Amino acid sequence: MTKRIVAVFGLLALCISIGCSADAGQTPIGQTRSELSIFDIINSMFLPAPVKEAITAADACISELASCSSEASKPSALVQCDEDYVNCAAGVLDVTLPNLPAAELTSCAESALKCTRAATSAAALTKCATSLTTCAAESVGVGETVSEMLYCTTNSANCAAAAKTASAATQCAENEVACVGGALGVDLPELPAAELVACVEDAADCGLDAETVSNVAECATDLTGCAAEASQVFEVVADVTECTATLATCVAKAKNATAVATCAEAEASCVAASLDVTLPKIPAAEATKCAETAADCALDAETVRQVAACGTALVSCAGAVAKPVVDCNALFSKCIFANPFNFLKCAADNNACLAK
Repeated sequence: MTKRIVAVFGLLALCISIGCSADAGQTPIGQTRSELSIFDIINSMFLPAPVKEAITAADACISELASCSSEASKPSALVQCDEDYVNCAAGVLDVTLPNLPAAELTSCAESALKCTRAATSAAALTKCATSLTTCAAESVGVGETVSEMLYCTTNSANCAAAAKTASAATQCAENEVACVGGALGVDLPELPAAELVACVEDAADCGLDAETVSNVAECATDLTGCAAEASQVFEVVADVTECTATLATCVAKAKNATAVATCAEAEASCVAASLDVTLPKIPAAEATKCAETAADCALDAETVRQVAACGTALVSCAGAVAKPVVDCNALFSKCIFANPFNFLKCAADNNACLAK
């Protein structure tokens, strides 16, 4: 042990006086030998032989990529550089990679080589190899998703171009919805395809841009949320449509003005219930105006926020024409408090208030 300590101090003195040779240790990416601390160099001297070999091989991979890229004069040559780089990284860590375009594995190889150059033990190298395998496996999943999305969008475009009838176009939309939902593993609600086309088109664009498994998961989450919102809006539109149809039937059967007024009040209540709001009691004519405006608003709505705005507008419309609510008992109490000896007058006013 004493001899080893003496040897280390001897090496320290030598490095201080003349500098250490390039073979004394490995230089981290982006760091020159002159920037290394003496302790970094000394530590690297005592790395296990397999780790040193792996680090040296990783350095070679990085150098070869830089040299290859600088000499490449065609895109195909750059692709070959990437392929060699990926294969080099796999060779350093003795990992078999899936058969994917090199561009989809380059970032995995880069991370693996960085991990290798920082390794200080055989166990650390094993972790680097595992990380490379996991990264490559994720790339396979993402690549499959991108391929499926490309198929969905291409097939949908070809189908729409060939469609000669409205029913054929609808079938194309239904196929696209099923295709994108299946690719992302999302169970979409049973709605007319037209209600979900915007959602699946956004999801397809998202899937085509995905680079990681988490990106794909985000696409699926967004599609689920979009479809849920479309379902809520569709339900409101269906309910409001039923309200207006019921009004038309009711008015057609009405025998007098009172019956028509009852129809109008029923429609107002129906539309309010569809929009999940409560209305004050208002004259039938005003109820019809407010309800029809709100119904038109809801039928044009495309988002939950727009539906909520329709409900708010209906409440505001009804509130503007509703008779103010009078608390007769509160007025009676106020009258008595003002003049306790004026009971008969206060009582008469209260009876007249309650009679209104």
